[in-house]
Amino acid sequence: MRRERAGIIALAAGAGAVDLLALTVLGGAFASVVTGNLVTVGYMIGTGDGERLVAVAVAIGGYAAGVALWSLLGKERPAAVTGPSAAVTGSSATGGGSSATGAGSSATGAGPSVTVTRMLVAEAGLLAAVAVGLFATGGRPGGGVAHGLLGVAALAMGAQSVAGLRLKAPTTYLTGALVGVLADLVHGRWRAAGPASAQLASLITGAALSGAALAVGAWWAAAVLPVALVGAAAALLRTPAAVVGVATESSGRAGVAAGSSGRIGVAAGSSGRVGWLRGPRGGEEPDRVRRT
Repeated sequence: MRRERAGIIALAAGAGAVDLLALTVLGGAFASVVTGNLVTVGYMIGTGDGERLVAVAVAIGGYAAGVALWSLLGKERPAAVTGPSAAVTGSSATGGGSSATGAGSSATGAGPSVTVTRMLVAEAGLLAAVAVGLFATGGRPGGGVAHGLLGVAALAMGAQSVAGLRLKAPTTYLTGALVGVLADLVHGRWRAAGPASAQLASLITGAALSGAALAVGAWWAAAVLPVALVGAAAALLRTPAAVVGVATESSGRAGVAAGSSGRIGVAAGSSGRVGWLRGPRGGEEPDRVRRT
């Protein structure tokens, strides 16, 4: 759980760093706070001032594309897209002609899936492309180049937003988190306010570090910072070699399973008997469950 919390905090810090770059270097539009961009569109419509129209349109379009593409990535393996304390997936127990899987059930110790990790690795690749663009322009991209890099940054933030949904912890749009924190504090739920407070603080910290780097002329550090933060998050949220969890089938039958990935599922059937299954290695078929 600590690794998961650290990974989520790193993602929030990365979002803050990216938005700071987007606002100051890449055209003046948010890469992740799309509602802010929509308000800007309203302002431009009301005043007829279209100075930042291209940048705002690129940011909104890039973000929308990121959400759509990464949602499709998760759709390819829906049972594998899980977050902290979510279901064990990919493990099964067979016995008496029935099977039990962890999909859709609560699990103890289950971590983010391989799909979420891949989402974040791909996002880090996009942010690396933005950094390369900044290095190629000496940290001062102009016109179309800046807008192109803004689109890639917004694409990455859309991707991160999808990963945040899978992790059950949004890391790019945190207005709801602020509301939750304030409500918890008002009602004296200090511990409950902790996780979201940490995310908000990390968002500010990421932006502050990026801003400080730009202020002293270290634009290269501001360019690399988001890549490092998202890369660290991907490593922290990587699926462990062995995950222990509870798997329950709707029929109530269950078993203990270890899949080829090393995951282990535990379940209790309606008969009260528990089965143990050691998962395959090297593509072998799993053994039958031994009833106790």
